[in-house]
Amino acid sequence: LIMKSGFVTILGKTNAGKSTLINQIVKSKVSIVTHKQQTTRNAIQGIYNDEDSQIVFIDTPGILNPHQKLDKFMNKQAYGSLDGIDAVILLVDGGNPFNEEKDLPLLKTLTNLECPFFVVFNKIDLTNIFLINNLKKKYQEVFPNAEIIEISAIKNVNIDLLIKKIKGEF
Repeated sequence: LIMKSGFVTILGKTNAGKSTLINQIVKSKVSIVTHKQQTTRNAIQGIYNDEDSQIVFIDTPGILNPHQKLDKFMNKQAYGSLDGIDAVILLVDGGNPFNEEKDLPLLKTLTNLECPFFVVFNKIDLTNIFLINNLKKKYQEVFPNAEIIEISAIKNVNIDLLIKKIKGEF
């Protein structure tokens, strides 16, 4: 039996559910979950273990359009977590419509990644099929090679599927 292991960074805008996802994956509260923006100031790691794998998930500060020094620092922390990574999850709040002006510049910074890339739509329990389908179409245009998965981190929907897909990349 060969043990698979890897590092996965979770990126996304503030309040997309990154901390909730990490906590759900590792079945423990390792990340702060709050409605207050920018609670995660540094990369926090949660470790998922099962019989044949170990995956270190890195929860990052929410990516922002930088207006202040703190925002720039937070973005640097988030993007800095991409060094030596085996896969990246871009977590998207499935309840927020795509904003060409705000979202596209942030996404363009991720188009040259050379590792498996997952666009994960969270909060599917709080959105509708039209919004999700529109979001999927937009993100597929920007990331044609990304694996797209819909989840609800808080309700533990499709978390096992996400883990299975990630393990398949190692």
